[in-house]
Amino acid sequence: MIWKQRLARSLHLSRSKPESRYMQLATYCEVNGVQNRTVVFRGFNHSGTQLYFVSEKDCDKVRSLYCHPQAEIAWYFAKTREQFRLAVDCSIIGEDALAEEANCRQRVWDRLSASARNSFRPNHDEIPANFIVSICTIKQVDYLHLGQIHERYLYQPSTSWKEQQIPV
Repeated sequence: MIWKQRLARSLHLSRSKPESRYMQLATYCEVNGVQNRTVVFRGFNHSGTQLYFVSEKDCDKVRSLYCHPQAEIAWYFAKTREQFRLAVDCSIIGEDALAEEANCRQRVWDRLSASARNSFRPNHDEIPANFIVSICTIKQVDYLHLGQIHERYLYQPSTSWKEQQIPV
């Protein structure tokens, strides 16, 4: 997946900048309309077609994703001057998760720093009930490189990911 290689490169080159792990998540719900907020990237699944972020169970973004699981993630890397816009379908994994999803939730929890765990509860030996993992299945990637020559590509899955250059 060319888009995944580009994203991995941007993450690697920006690894010294904590803000490189921040993504903008846009959701929609009838009550609040369109909302945009910042979430922290928590990793990819083994195939790279899903990414994770975490949240508390009772927040607006989780309620919005329960209503409408379709969302968009915008991710900008200042160092490489690249933007990735990901169309995603999100599923919410909570304490009532089935075995495979519960394992994913446990893995994400285990990788959190102590300070991130403390934001959910002071005793972070076990996963708190309010800890949610959102699994975002990537449906489309719109990639924009803002170098001296601007480049834009659209990536969509078929039997493999198809790349299409878009005029800028």
